[in-house]
Amino acid sequence: MRTYFSLAYLILMDIILRTTPTITEETCNGLNDRYYYQAVALADSAYTFNWAISSGIYVPTKLAIGSVQFVAQYDAANEKIIAEGPCGSTSWSAFEVKDKTLRYQKDGFSFEVQCFTENGSPLKFKVLPKNNTTIEAFR
Repeated sequence: MRTYFSLAYLILMDIILRTTPTITEETCNGLNDRYYYQAVALADSAYTFNWAISSGIYVPTKLAIGSVQFVAQYDAANEKIIAEGPCGSTSWSAFEVKDKTLRYQKDGFSFEVQCFTENGSPLKFKVLPKNNTTIEAFR
């Protein structure tokens, strides 16, 4: 009898936080096609969903976790995720990157975001809110 083992390969992507945001309000407002919505995201529960693709290319994505909004882009040449900048009244200084994880913490509200691929799957977001909230993704 032969035994086969299936190995799952999870590749956690590097995230770069732009020191000077490059996103304008016009860009933020232009990303309004919602493709993911979690109306009740429970604290300490992970939510995973695909990155938006158009014509075979990962497109800029606006994530809205509660009232915090920011834009992420995929740098295919360097295989890195770039947190481009905040939208609306989101405080950019409340973000940090540690261990390939984008973290946000301000006024008792916090969450973590990671991006990964698994077994050659499309890029995915994993959002871990630390408070009960909503999660939305727009392309």
